[in-house]
Parts: sequence; structure tokens; C-alpha cells
Amino acid sequence: MAHINAESMPVHHFHEAQRKSCDKPPVTLAEFADTAADYLRKQGELRPIAIDLGAAQLIVGSGAGPVSFVALTAAWNECRDARGLMRERVLARRFWSSIQADAEHGEKPYLRSILPKVRDLGWYSSYRRHVELELGIGAIQEPNTHIPSVQLADALSVHLAIPLPTYLLDVTEAFIEESGLSFASLLERALARLEAATDAPYTQLSPGVFESPFQDGFDASRMAIPKVFAALPVQGFPVAIAPTHSSVFVAGDADPDGLQSIAQRALDSIDEAPTHSPLAFRLVQGKWSIWQPAAGHPATSILRRVRVTGSFGQHERQQTLLKGILAAGDLQLVVAPFYLVQTEAGEVESLTEWSQGDEALLPDTDLIELKADSQTTVVPFSAFLASVGSELPTTGDVPRRYIAKAFPGERALAELRKHQVNL
Repeated sequence: MAHINAESMPVHHFHEAQRKSCDKPPVTLAEFADTAADYLRKQGELRPIAIDLGAAQLIVGSGAGPVSFVALTAAWNECRDARGLMRERVLARRFWSSIQADAEHGEKPYLRSILPKVRDLGWYSSYRRHVELELGIGAIQEPNTHIPSVQLADALSVHLAIPLPTYLLDVTEAFIEESGLSFASLLERALARLEAATDAPYTQLSPGVFESPFQDGFDASRMAIPKVFAALPVQGFPVAIAPTHSSVFVAGDADPDGLQSIAQRALDSIDEAPTHSPLAFRLVQGKWSIWQPAAGHPATSILRRVRVTGSFGQHERQQTLLKGILAAGDLQLVVAPFYLVQTEAGEVESLTEWSQGDEALLPDTDLIELKADSQTTVVPFSAFLASVGSELPTTGDVPRRYIAKAFPGERALAELRKHQVNL
């Protein structure tokens, strides 16, 4: 989540991650000392730097001014164990406070650290609600809170982010204005920088099935560089699932076994880390789009399970924020819950409920349980919408929420009971 007051942070908190530091881990202390010295210089350090391997330190400065003694051993050990861009964060966290740069000349250091960040549209929707809850409706348009982005696919967008020593700062419009550059030029720079950190080969799990090797928080963001995926030797067009920000699984759309394999791996990842996106995307002519195989395809069921299971976290965050906004405004709408249930056929379905007499915000689920007096009716949400959908406006949130006020009458309920689902 972007920090509301991010524009007030001093520029020396931003750091650069150069390609040299993420190509491969430094093996020897001497190599790491060279890497650390190079990092300090490229960050803007103006003082002379001497390497003292005997004391495992850098001596930064001379007798003419302040001198810093920068210990290397702990950072060296940590950097050897890190992967990809995580090595750059080690350098930033360990060394940023040692830098004395010329703040009045040259490019601002944080501009050399910018990377593209790909996120599911549900994240942007939750961020908007978070800002509304903290600062009020309309505050999302303020330069200090608005995060410019461009759509990458049906359900994905990409914005700019700056990896700081202990967290990721999402770049606001105010930051971009301060840089004097356009969003488009900064995005181009960010993409080039991420591409430079993407030269490691993707891990082949089995013939035609691949996993991103970086695990640096930007694996999913590399979907903004389609040629990386187009080059993978898969059967048919590449299909990618990025269940977390540090994992992407790829197979071809003509490889049923491969698709089932990446879907299972995505399910396992969702159980272990916060979800990025549970959707499968297919790459055709350099463009990503949401993809799901036709009914009866061997991978249809498990891909659907990934999609349904992986959306739980998004709905949970949305529900919490909406409840907070309604409470702050003293509004009496009920934020209907989002459940996962298993049907008699063994399929995992999403379910919500609506009680007669309530005005509710209903999530877009597979099933809905209608509670009237002492009788409950579970029906497909699609059948419910067909019955009363023309009366249900939406809130504009992602995932979609419907504003439901008029509970179905007896005649409508009787018709809906023809579609009863047994759980």
C-alpha cells in the first residue's frame, strides 16, 4: 500500500540497484567489496573509497573530510544467500546511510531505483477504498495519493515502485511531478531496468513447463516484458499464472498436462503466501488476456479452483474496507460475506448470503443463499441475477459488488427454487 505521506521522505532513503549487483552473487569477500564500492559510487558517493580486506571494510573518505568505515562481512554473507533483486535490497539496507552525495546536482537517486510493479485490479480498488477510509471520498485524486498506472491486461495494471531498504514504495503522482519527467518515460526506464535484471534462465520443471527463478518480489511484474515469456519453448501460446508476486508458472495452451501442473503449483503457492492474481493469462502477439480452457478440457476444473480459491483474499480485504467506510458514514448496508464451499460434485464454489429485510452489498459469487423467514434457498448467482439483476447497480469495486435492496418476493423465490443447489 502506498504511504500517504511518501513525498516527504528525504531523498537519501532511496537507493539504486544496478545490474552488476544482481547478475550473480559475489563469491569472495574481494568481489563483494568491489560490488559494494561500485554501489556507493553509483549512488552518488563523492568521497574516495579504499578497500581494506584485512579488516573486511571499506574506508570512505580521506583526511580532508569525514571518513566512514563500512563493515562488509555481515552484508557479504546476506548477499550470497539472496537471489535476484533481493541482493540489491541487501546493498540498499546495509549501505544507504553511509553515502554522502551531492544533492544539488545530477539526477535524484530514487529515479535510478524505479521499477515497474504489476498488480491485479483488485489491489487498485482496495487502495482507493483505503484512501477513502483514511482521508475521505475524492482524496484518491490528490497528487500525494493518486498512483498513475497503465493497463497491462484485462485484470492487470502496471505502475511505478521504488524498493526501499525495508518496504516497497508505490510511486504517486506527486513523485512523478517532482521528478520533472513523464510517467511514460519513467515507465520505459523502469522496464529497461527490470529487463536488465531478468537474464537468468527460467527454471524448467518438466518439458514445456517453467517457473520464474528470481523470487525477488518482481517475478509477476516481469509479465510487463512479454518477450521474456514469448521466448519460452512451450506447446502453443504461453499461459502464465502469477499466484504471488514472487512466483510465475508458465505452460503452453496446447499442453493439458503442463496446464494442470502449473495450476496445482499455483494452488500450493496460494496456500503459502498472499495472493497476487489467481487468474491465468495467455500471451498472443505480445498481448496478455485472461484465459480459461473450454468446458471438458482436462485443466478446466483445477484452473477454476485456482481462480475461486485465490480470490478469497481479495474479497476479505474488500469486505474489511467496505465495513469501515460504512461504519464511518453511519450507513446501514450489510457487507455480505464471501465463503468457499464444496458442492456434492466435489467442486469448490464461492458463496454469499442475503437475509430478507437487509440492504446488502453482495459479492459476485458462484452461489447465493437467500434467507427468507425460516427457509433458505441456495441457487446459482447467475440465476439470481437473471431474476433480479436489472435492479442491482454495482459499487464500482473490483471484485464486483452489487447493491441489493429489494429482496425477491415470493413469486421470484418460488421460481428461483427450481434452481436449488444442494451443498
